[in-house]
Amino acid sequence: MDADDFQARGLGRLMMTRLMEVASARGLKTMMGYVATDNPGMLDLCEELGFAVEREPDDPHTRRVSVALPG
Repeated sequence: MDADDFQARGLGRLMMTRLMEVASARGLKTMMGYVATDNPGMLDLCEELGFAVEREPDDPHTRRVSVALPG
């Protein structure tokens, strides 16, 4: 089994949703990260989960993603 065997099974969504729940429960107000522009699946997932996707001014190959957490 290789990494491609895990593609398109919803694991990324499950993990990201759980991370957001734990972060919120621990009092974090915002989740932020960086995604490579050549990872459209992750960029799409972030947008679907409500993350803002912004250009990183110093790196055209990276996007900054952020979302306000409930709580």
